Amino acid sequence: MLTLSSEVFQIMRPAANTSRRSSTPRSTPTNVSTTNASFAAIETAHRRGLITGSAGLFRPSATVTRAELASFVVNAARWPAATPGWASFSDVPGAYWAAAKIETAHGYCKSVEQRSYTTQRFEPAAAATRAEAAAAMVRMTTCLTGDEIR
Repeated sequence: MLTLSSEVFQIMRPAANTSRRSSTPRSTPTNVSTTNASFAAIETAHRRGLITGSAGLFRPSATVTRAELASFVVNAARWPAATPGWASFSDVPGAYWAAAKIETAHGYCKSVEQRSYTTQRFEPAAAATRAEAAAAMVRMTTCLTGDEIR
């Protein structure tokens, strides 16, 4: 399973190559130890607004959900949130906390996709796989640079 620490470490590489960064200082999540191998990446991602956590907590060992992956991708790419008049996925209602991020990540170069090609389900609460995270990073980077990663 992908953890939040490993996801932030992976997502910081493409984000570091973009010139559109937030300069708004943010506090570091309170539950990330400075001895955590990913501390610097987590702190940088939080300061740039790529990750937010909940109630001041980041939960670095928690599993990343597919909704969180979509949110990370949109935040890293600095894409404006989409609010289409329809839902791309039958299991992501418009009121869902990450609906706009999921629609945005899906709309830009299909950075995130449905779980199965036989359904229109996204499964936002399901754990993201390493393959899904890698595909999302490649699609996001390709979309931002216009170049295919080889």
